[in-house]
Amino acid sequence: MKKIFFMLTMLCLLMVGIATPSAYADFPERPVGLVVLDYGRNIDTAFYKDIKAPVRWAYHFPYYKIVENDAMSDEVARAVNQKGAKVTPELMQALANQNKVDVLVLAQIYETSEEIVPRMFDRFGGPSMLVRVTCFADLYCYRVDKNKLLKKRLRDRYLTDNNAYEKPQDTVKWQLSKLVNTMEGRPIIGGDN
Repeated sequence: MKKIFFMLTMLCLLMVGIATPSAYADFPERPVGLVVLDYGRNIDTAFYKDIKAPVRWAYHFPYYKIVENDAMSDEVARAVNQKGAKVTPELMQALANQNKVDVLVLAQIYETSEEIVPRMFDRFGGPSMLVRVTCFADLYCYRVDKNKLLKKRLRDRYLTDNNAYEKPQDTVKWQLSKLVNTMEGRPIIGGDN
């Protein structure tokens, strides 16, 4: 009796599984180009993932697909690094159309460093070590259908206590997050607004 009941149950489950139509929605994946140009030669895999994360948060699957390839990076680098070239909406539109992307995010990282500096003369008994933080970068986000270019220039160099500073990688990450969320009209998340 138990075997017959088990087989009937399995047969019903199998019929329900076959009879139900599969839920498939065809979402148009809009391509998003992400180009990171490293002029200081200090971007490692973890830093690159930190740069990619805010772009992934703003332009997520299934509506967008992040495109990263060397050919696109080379074309953008060649166009941006030409003598006298400035990043303008016209240049970004030409690059986006050439690479067939709807949104083009460009991060030019010039220098990101943290350097421990000993404190020389301390009359008040503060910490004996300080940190010199440097973060130089240019961030751009261009959207083709709005013909809108947003840019942010990061020029941070400061000396602070050893325990009370924001890493330059986090500064780039949260400023890029602010830029892409502003482009999309979403609330600003993370970092110091």
